[in-house]
Amino acid sequence: MSCTIKKVFMAALVAALFVSVPCAQNADSADMGSSGDVEDETADFASIDNIDDLFSEESDLEEPVTTSENSDGSSTSISFLSIPLEMKGSLAAEVGAALLWEDHFPSGTAYFDLTNYLNFITRPDKYIALKGSLKTSIPDSTEADNDNQNQYFYLYELYFDYIMANRVYITAGKKKSTWGCIRLFCSDDSSDETRDDDALYTNPLYDSRYNISGIIKVPFGPSSITMLTMYRGYSDVGTTPSYRDLSFAGNAEFVFWGTYMGLFARSFPSSSGTLARYYRNPIIGAELKRSFFGFDVYGQGQCYIVSMERLRKFWEKDLYSSDSVSKLIFTGGFYKLWDSDYPYVGVNAEFQGIYYPNDFYDHSYNDDGEWIEGEMLHESGYFTKRVIVDFGLSKLGRDKNLKFGLQWSHDFTAVSGYLKPVVIVSRVFPHCDWRTGFKWEYDKSYDYGKFTFGSYLRFSLDY
Repeated sequence: MSCTIKKVFMAALVAALFVSVPCAQNADSADMGSSGDVEDETADFASIDNIDDLFSEESDLEEPVTTSENSDGSSTSISFLSIPLEMKGSLAAEVGAALLWEDHFPSGTAYFDLTNYLNFITRPDKYIALKGSLKTSIPDSTEADNDNQNQYFYLYELYFDYIMANRVYITAGKKKSTWGCIRLFCSDDSSDETRDDDALYTNPLYDSRYNISGIIKVPFGPSSITMLTMYRGYSDVGTTPSYRDLSFAGNAEFVFWGTYMGLFARSFPSSSGTLARYYRNPIIGAELKRSFFGFDVYGQGQCYIVSMERLRKFWEKDLYSSDSVSKLIFTGGFYKLWDSDYPYVGVNAEFQGIYYPNDFYDHSYNDDGEWIEGEMLHESGYFTKRVIVDFGLSKLGRDKNLKFGLQWSHDFTAVSGYLKPVVIVSRVFPHCDWRTGFKWEYDKSYDYGKFTFGSYLRFSLDY
C-alpha cells in the first residue's frame, strides 16, 4: 500500500510539473536574494528568511488585523554535522474565570488554556530547506484529534522547500497553506468540516494541514502560478488509495497597475472513492485587492460547481441555466490602520452574501463510505447576508499599554449575531497581560440573549 501511495503522489507531482514548467520557460528570473553560492553554512539566517519569502503565499506576508503586540523572539542556532539548525518557540498560557447568563439561567466557569509551538528550520544552502513545527495543546485540541495525534505533543507541520533551476519552487510534506485575502470571514478550524454550508472557509485550502501536500510555484515577475495536490494520508475503508482520493488545486496570481488579482480552483476527493467522507463540490473563484487613499479594499467570489459535466454543458449551450451551480459566495471589505500618532486606530469591516440557486442538501456518508444526501438545508433562491466589523485602539494610557477592541457580527437573514468588547492591559507583570471582555449573543430563540463576562491573565514567552 505504501508503494501505491508513493506512485499516486509522484504521478500528481509530475502532472503538476507538466502544467507549470511551460509557464516558467517564458518567465523572468526570480529574485533569489543572492546570486552567489552560500559561503558560510552556519550563519546569516536573515538571508534564509529572504529566500523563504519566495515560498510564501501572498496572504502569508501581510499583517492581520490585531490589537495585540508580539514581542521580539530569540532564536538558537545549532550546528549538527555542519548543517545549521535554527529553533524558535512560543508559549501562551491563559488562566481566568467567566460568568454566564443565558436568558434566566446564570452560571460560572473557570478557564485554563496552554499552547506551545516549537519551530525549526534547517537550510544547508539556498536550494533546499526542511521546516517543521511541534505543538502542544492543553487541555484538549480538536486539531490533534482530527489528525489522529496526541494533543500534548503532536506534529503540526513538516515539509521541505526546494528551488529548481532558480525558477521552480517545490514544497512537499505536511503544510498549512493559505490562499486568499479575506481577513474576518476566514476560518481554518475544520473540526466541523462536514458542514458544507459553512461559508467561513473562504480559504480554499482550509484543510491543507491535515493532508500531505505537493506544491509547485512558478513566479514570473510579480506574478505567479501555483499547482497543488493533497492526499489525506489514510482511508477509513482501508482499501488501496487511488487518484479519486486526491484533491487538486491551482492558483494564478497577477499584479498590475497596483492591483492584485487571483484566480483559483479546487477539487476534493471523489464521492465514489475511499475518502468519500471528504467529498465537496469543486470550487472556482477569483479575488481582487487594491489600495485607495490608504484603505485596503478587497473582494472574493467563490462558485461551488455541482459537477464538471454540468459545467461543460452550461458553457456549451445553456448559459441561463443554474443547474451546474450549488452555491455562490461573495465576500468583500476594507481595512485601514492609522499609526502615525497615538493612539493607533484600526478598523476592518466585511460583508458576505451567500446565494443558493438550487435546493441545497446536507451531506453525510454511510457505513460503506458512500456519500449520500441528507435533509434539505436551503430551498432554491435562498440568500444569506451578514457582516463583521472589527475596531481597535492601542497605545492608550500614560504607559501606552492599554488596548481596546470591539467586534460586531450580524446575520441579517437569521437575525442573530454578537457584540464583543475587550480591554487589554499589557505588561501588568513581566510576560503577562490582563484581558477582560464581555460578549452578548442574540438570536430569535432568546428572550434577552446570552451574556458572558470573562477576565483572565495571559502569560507569553518567545524563546
